[in-house]
Amino acid sequence: MLCQNCNKNEATIHVQQVINGKVTSIHLCAVCAAKKAAADPDFQSFNLAEMIFDFAGKIAGQNTGKKEEAPQNAPRCSVCGWDLESYRKTGYLGCPECYKSFENILREILKTMHHADVHKGKIPLNSPDERPERTRTLLRREIEDLREKLNLAVQKEEYEEAAQIRDRIFALEEQLLDLNGGKHDA
Repeated sequence: MLCQNCNKNEATIHVQQVINGKVTSIHLCAVCAAKKAAADPDFQSFNLAEMIFDFAGKIAGQNTGKKEEAPQNAPRCSVCGWDLESYRKTGYLGCPECYKSFENILREILKTMHHADVHKGKIPLNSPDERPERTRTLLRREIEDLREKLNLAVQKEEYEEAAQIRDRIFALEEQLLDLNGGKHDA
């Protein structure tokens, strides 16, 4: 969809406004959205990065670092000086070192937003040549998921279920070994 303002760039910002019960949609590119934010006070008050950050913190039941709540010793990047409030306002980090400085906070926010702390992605199937690798990837994922279930079953002392899961893991590992020509994964 093209930007409704310039009709040149791809619209990447989609905003719905409700005014007197009437819903209007605005589809803008980043450049036109920045210009509109500079000119329109209603548009300025909308900060998606801040809203997501605050929302994720509320779900996790944590202090998200609002200025009025931030402690004096709040994390700050030792390289660029970026702080949690800057991240909250922009949704951006200042430099690569920020990922280390804010690691615990980012991990919790992402876990809350994505309901996981590991990105698994999709497994596309583009050609017949890629099918064996896709199958290996699916087997590895299933084994990983079953290992998590096995750990939970052992923690809950559900040993019969744990034994069934263990046997399923062994069977899948055998399949994977066959696909790898008898070689174990690296």
